[in-house]
Amino acid sequence: MDMKRPPVSLYLITVTGVVLSIWLVIYGLQMRFFGTLFDPKGMLTILAAPVNYLRWVDLLPGEASIGALGWPLVVIGSSLLGSLTGLWLRQKWARGSLIIFSLASLITVHWLNIFSLLLLGIGLSGALRKWLAAE
Repeated sequence: MDMKRPPVSLYLITVTGVVLSIWLVIYGLQMRFFGTLFDPKGMLTILAAPVNYLRWVDLLPGEASIGALGWPLVVIGSSLLGSLTGLWLRQKWARGSLIIFSLASLITVHWLNIFSLLLLGIGLSGALRKWLAAE
């Protein structure tokens, strides 16, 4: 296997990670700046809002505004993009970071958690480990 060329799993993880990251950042910023979620009948109907995330957070003690709850989504989404960039640059820390933020993205309790689990699975794969080890 030629390690000068990226493995197919790196392309797959990039596409999956970018979609998940953009979704997290868009909804996080929407919650933060406007204190609302996108209208379910709007143009992002396919990528529905993380309503279950808000229900899950309601179980926590104390009160938090919907705006304050947007920041974790923005941070996780942005960090996933940073991890993906690190993977393409063959940085050793990127794999661990990808695994951590893939797990963290599960807090949304959304159907896009399938992408989170896919990122986690590919992040643990041997092909990705070999890509990072080859120099």
